[in-house]
Amino acid sequence: MLEIVLGDRYKIIELVGVGGMALVYKAEDLILKRLVAVKVLKEQFVKDEEFSNQFELEAQSAASLSHPNIVNVYDVGSEDQGDKRYHYIVMEYINGKTLKDHIVEKGHLSNLELIEYSKQIAAALEAAHKKNIVHRDIKPQNIMITDEGIVKVTDFGIARISTSATITYTSSILGTVHYISPEQAKGKYIDNKSDLYSLGIVMYEMSTGEVPFDAENSVGIALKHIQDRVVPPRIHNPELTSRINDIILKCLEKNPADRFQSATALMRAFRAKDLFDQSEAAPRVGPMRKQRANQPEKRNVAVYKSAESEPNAEAANRSRGTFRTKVLPILLALILVTTGFFVIMNLRENVFFRKTTVPNVTERSEPDALFMITDAGLKYSIDRRTHDTIARGYIISQTPSAGTKLKENAIVSIVISEGIQEKEMPKYTGMTREEALNAAQTDGLTIDAEEMQHSDTVEAGRVIGQYPEAGEMINSKTKISLTISLGKEETYILMPELLGSAEGTALRAIVDAGLVVGEVERQYSSEYPEGTVMWQSYDPEAQLKPNTSVSLVISRGEQKQEAPVEQLPPNTTDLTAADGDNNLAKSVYQFQIEPPTDGETFVVRITKMTAEGSELEVYNREHEVGGGSFTLNFKDYAQSHYKIYYDGELVKEL
Repeated sequence: MLEIVLGDRYKIIELVGVGGMALVYKAEDLILKRLVAVKVLKEQFVKDEEFSNQFELEAQSAASLSHPNIVNVYDVGSEDQGDKRYHYIVMEYINGKTLKDHIVEKGHLSNLELIEYSKQIAAALEAAHKKNIVHRDIKPQNIMITDEGIVKVTDFGIARISTSATITYTSSILGTVHYISPEQAKGKYIDNKSDLYSLGIVMYEMSTGEVPFDAENSVGIALKHIQDRVVPPRIHNPELTSRINDIILKCLEKNPADRFQSATALMRAFRAKDLFDQSEAAPRVGPMRKQRANQPEKRNVAVYKSAESEPNAEAANRSRGTFRTKVLPILLALILVTTGFFVIMNLRENVFFRKTTVPNVTERSEPDALFMITDAGLKYSIDRRTHDTIARGYIISQTPSAGTKLKENAIVSIVISEGIQEKEMPKYTGMTREEALNAAQTDGLTIDAEEMQHSDTVEAGRVIGQYPEAGEMINSKTKISLTISLGKEETYILMPELLGSAEGTALRAIVDAGLVVGEVERQYSSEYPEGTVMWQSYDPEAQLKPNTSVSLVISRGEQKQEAPVEQLPPNTTDLTAADGDNNLAKSVYQFQIEPPTDGETFVVRITKMTAEGSELEVYNREHEVGGGSFTLNFKDYAQSHYKIYYDGELVKEL
């Protein structure tokens, strides 16, 4: 791939790194004349179109991040060159090395260096989490250290898809599995606290030179993340301060609720005054006697005198005898009494009645607290209780309070937190919404969110889903959400456009749409041709429920203007030939009309048979029903065969 220019801008110079899903090249930006890093998706992933699209979308999301401790993303692109397709991300080029290389070189880092790097990584995570971007793959290989000692976290954006694509528990992703959180290993919901767990693993490795969990295969490592307790890093590195040890262990809690709840909270912990305090590791030193300054050394001096120097030896002997037998015993008795008095007073002050100050162990970790109490010459008694705010393994309270003076070996009672009390999530599915809310209140839980959703099987108002699911372990701070049924989703049919359609076409369209044909009327129209729809009971595209009845009016076409027929007096009752000539003479014809019994109007149509055998319409008009029977009279040239229709139905032939 060397010498290839991507995007007509980025000239590839050399390969500088190989990752699980991409190759990293050093390249030159031909426009801005600067070095950049180009991450190119491996060929096996390019063939997966969904993966490639997600790669580009996530990289574009990462490009929105701007922070001194995050590698800048400059550009994202994809193109074909020859028979190959390239998906690439253009990033800031870093002069330096990975944190992994740095750890390997040094074995383990000092407390100061560990905290300095951890602060910068946490600052990068804080910036990303505020934009709702979770890295998902924090590990030393994804953290660069510049030549100036500045941390740069890389692979924001593509971590989301690299996790789903590569965590298949194979040897190819062994490095990633060493740093995944328990919830990642379980395939559960991942949030910002998962990144903090991974950072805890990185801190552990910085402090000890090794990861806390290892096994022969990826599945074994993942299971250890889920099940095994962490050996405190201070066991491997006694130089690690107690406070840093506690911070790492808090990041590595199995339950996300027991970890730091945000990168901001973790950074606050880094600012603790006793972060680098190693006084608790200092060995105990017993009381030492000190010789007074400038006190001369006492020496025994023997004075020899010759016998000749004593004027009266016998008197001297008698005097010495009296001293030995009478005075010396008295002096010795006085010395013993005095010495005994001072010895007793000294013992009373320094042994039997010696006092010590109770240290402040509240909110300290259990190992720290026990060390501080015993180091002060005191004993302890322990009680354990659940607590909503103080993490498991830390001191809730102490009796007596800090600063109290006690005799040595007196007992200090401490209460150690077991963390938030957990219990199984109750089952609320199947309950009505009101029943579920009341049950949650009784259980001491709060419903934080409700979602409404249609269901074909659960009636409206009942719970069809819950998070967490019944049986999962929760505590009083767990956020609980319910999904409430809206019942079956109403389906609507759009009313078709029927105006101008032929009658048969319109009727089929109504039935095919899932509607029902209602009343069909017919009226004259000068606008719509005969036999077409001139009116529909619902407007086109109106939303109708299935089986809604739709009425139509069908056009009769334009009404014909018939030539007026001479009318005879209304009291003519019989049909006769007026002139007696049935062939040529004009005749008066009378038709007795009996109106139907229902409806308001009816159409009377009269036809006669022509010589050719076809029907010729001679009358077609609408009449009111309520007018009673009446007679139609008109003249014609010859008697013929007539048919009378009511509303198109044959009722009489003459």
